[in-house]
Amino acid sequence: MNRRERRLYEKEHKKKVNRRIDWSKISKLFRQMLLVCFVFFLVIFSFSFYVVNKQNSIRKIVSSNTKSTYAKVVSISGKSVYSAYYEFFVDGKKYEGSTFNSYKGEVGDEICVEYSASDANINLYCREKEIQEIKKDVVIYSFEILGILILGIFGVILFQLIIGNKKLMSEMTTK
Repeated sequence: MNRRERRLYEKEHKKKVNRRIDWSKISKLFRQMLLVCFVFFLVIFSFSFYVVNKQNSIRKIVSSNTKSTYAKVVSISGKSVYSAYYEFFVDGKKYEGSTFNSYKGEVGDEICVEYSASDANINLYCREKEIQEIKKDVVIYSFEILGILILGIFGVILFQLIIGNKKLMSEMTTK
């Protein structure tokens, strides 16, 4: 009997093994998934908190001693959320900056820019003067991303169970 025939024989005569759900394994996988989600949440929360605080500090500095001028949009980057890079001149010296949030315009547009009278390097787009809220722009945003992540993970696991992924089934059941 050659190897191919032996495998075929073993496959035909192999005893079907009934696998049972092992709740301790599922509990362990669930805890691991929660840990990954929690770490991901902390990373998103920390990054969002840093960005919002940095942007708010620029807003406060500019609002305390402000001057305004017009700047020319020199480039736009991004795929779904566009950020505009602009340049402007104060007393013959060139300064650059960028918008914080989505910019809907084109290269070459003239936009209003406010800058600190003491340092024109600290500047912002006039439509972005409103202070961001930590609760709305950090906490709620982070929880929204966490919810999407959890739904995505459960969706992938459910899909893998439906198509009968043997590796996943072996991780969740015992003989």
